[in-house]
Amino acid sequence: MVNFNLTSQKFLGIDYGRKRIGLALADLELKIAFPETVIENKGEKFVIAALGDFCQKEKVVKIIIGMPYSLGNSFNQGQKNTSVWQKEVEKFAETLKKKIKIPVILEDERLSTKIIRSYKKSLKTKVDYPEDAIAAAVILQNYLDKN
Repeated sequence: MVNFNLTSQKFLGIDYGRKRIGLALADLELKIAFPETVIENKGEKFVIAALGDFCQKEKVVKIIIGMPYSLGNSFNQGQKNTSVWQKEVEKFAETLKKKIKIPVILEDERLSTKIIRSYKKSLKTKVDYPEDAIAAAVILQNYLDKN
């Protein structure tokens, strides 16, 4: 029997973007990711403060950030052909780890946008969550499924 403890610890999934940052949560017991919200990317200081508050409120114990590897790249950190966008996400992850002091994991986000667009097309009803939050949930669910 699953214990539905409303104060349980959670994982936070992040779909990082230059304009918006999608957030998703997963309870550690249920291991199902749900889209949560989107925060505007108004600069590092604003984003770190918003994420710090969110993590504290939601009792987040681990952060999973989508890493934009290209389809031609293997899943290796420290590649010589790392893109500018990958470097920006890595820098964001390092800053988040230092400022918030919660473990941060980079998760391959290849095809996440394609998956959510396909998913939204297949539904007969309108999806109320922003695409960035759904992308964060896909990234987080991929991580949960592998671990």
